[in-house]
Amino acid sequence: MVIVILLVILIIKNYLKKNFIIYLIMDDEIYITPNIIVKNKTFYYTNNETNRLNKINDRNWHKIMCDDGWFKIDWSWRVRLNENSQKNNKNCTYAIRDCGGEGNCLFECIATALNYTKAIEPSLNIIIDNNLKQEYYTSNDIRNIASSSITIDNFDCIIESYKLAKLNNEFYGNWDPFNIFKIEDLQNEIMKMGDNFWGDHIIINLLEEKLNVSFILLNNEEYIIQNIMNNIRSHKYVILLYYSTNLHFQLIGKINKNTLITIFEIEKLPIEIFNIFNKDCRVYN
Repeated sequence: MVIVILLVILIIKNYLKKNFIIYLIMDDEIYITPNIIVKNKTFYYTNNETNRLNKINDRNWHKIMCDDGWFKIDWSWRVRLNENSQKNNKNCTYAIRDCGGEGNCLFECIATALNYTKAIEPSLNIIIDNNLKQEYYTSNDIRNIASSSITIDNFDCIIESYKLAKLNNEFYGNWDPFNIFKIEDLQNEIMKMGDNFWGDHIIINLLEEKLNVSFILLNNEEYIIQNIMNNIRSHKYVILLYYSTNLHFQLIGKINKNTLITIFEIEKLPIEIFNIFNKDCRVYN
């Protein structure tokens, strides 16, 4: 029966081509994929030769976690992270996951980060909105959080920023800010999936306050941390994103012993991230 259910999960993931986690909970085991299992906050994989569970670690993770779309961060970032670390890491422990595109990438990344964290630590409540504390998140949930963050206090400033971006040919999406006159109009545009409304720096700023999460953007072209004028110590948690200048986001995770971290407690953020952030953003947190 278990095998049948796991096969159904695999077929659904492949058919829908969704990039969020679909997992099965059985007793104290959480199946990220049919081959990747979380148990007591530890990631395991099934050894096909012995049919036993082996722990995922910093030496083998890239061979296993690729089944769920995780790959090593590129070489230039590996070098820079190592240069700013307190120890020389022989094995790359930073992973990247493409969570989809078509205007949904930012929202999918955040949903995936939440879902991985919930799989590892089910009791952890990161979302502060009581109406959105749930077992599983989709990009639509994250859009809803962003949409509800538009208020009478910030609407004018936000819509004027989008108008200016459109006039300067720096605008992404299929909606027109010059046709938005009410808060509800902008909220409705944000809720539309796909290319209509892309997640961007404005949405990031809104989500930081709503989720109590700081976002750190690692630029994958200039190999710097993008300065989005945020004080990362002002929030309890941190999500790392891999950022392209064409406004594409990917999720960054880190292998820590035998687990994968996608949302960091600020006090446990790796020192190399702190060091690079302080150098690139000229903000000493």
